[in-house]
Amino acid sequence: ANEHKHYKKPVVCNEVVFNFLDDKDADYVNKKNIEDVLKSHQLYPKGMLMNNVDTRKIESLISENNFIKEVQCYKSIDGKFCIDIKQRKPVVYILPENAMGYFIDEDGDAIPNTNYASNLVTVTGCIDSVYAQKELSKVGNILKNDEFWNNQIEQIHISFDADGKRVAEFVPRVGNHIVY
Repeated sequence: ANEHKHYKKPVVCNEVVFNFLDDKDADYVNKKNIEDVLKSHQLYPKGMLMNNVDTRKIESLISENNFIKEVQCYKSIDGKFCIDIKQRKPVVYILPENAMGYFIDEDGDAIPNTNYASNLVTVTGCIDSVYAQKELSKVGNILKNDEFWNNQIEQIHISFDADGKRVAEFVPRVGNHIVY
């Protein structure tokens, strides 16, 4: 029998393509951040045989970044390794009394503080996580999506009045007055 076997030439990854599927405001993670993490774990695919590139392992590692909402990796037949990334979008920074600060994203989910400096409105005072995720995320979304108010308000301080009701004090970026 005259059998012809076709051996495919092994494909080497010749390019890593990053697709950030976000609007321009989402800049918490960039190409270099991800490249550095992949390289430090010996998972950066460029130069590797495509058969040896572990797509799931790379997705899992990238997903460990708190600012990543979704990641999907795939290989193309021409040697490209593609990474599609959706970032979480913080809308406020929460700094409760006697606790570590954290971000709340547009969906009301908490993002642990990773020493990321931001220009978001900071909310201080008597804040529990339920109040932050349910109420303050709404306020944060309103401010983040309204250029005028986002440029006006720098801080919100939450306290309780004599009747035990929550009071919000809005501290403007300009001037020395407080709005209740």
